[in-house]
Amino acid sequence: MINILAIPVKQGHEDSLAWHYDSRGLFSVKSAYHVLVDKREQEKERQPGESSSTEQGAETKFWNSLWKVDCVPKIKQFLWRLAQNSLPLRMNIARRGETT
Repeated sequence: MINILAIPVKQGHEDSLAWHYDSRGLFSVKSAYHVLVDKREQEKERQPGESSSTEQGAETKFWNSLWKVDCVPKIKQFLWRLAQNSLPLRMNIARRGETT
């Protein structure tokens, strides 16, 4: 407790809330989304044996070959969004809690 009280404080400045996940210290939905995504990625890495490395290698090869196909970019994006279940379908919009 004594160490905390010994910390020098600038006189004439008020305390303010700061969101330490943002470089400016400001909260935004975008920065909160990135925190959530990072947390999910860390949790996936901690859970052992969810998929084997050969399955991941095959998936990577598939997507690499898909991105090299000579077609309109929006077709590639559509296929990726279809595989990731991120198309703006009614069920996905409802799952995200968004309203139409």
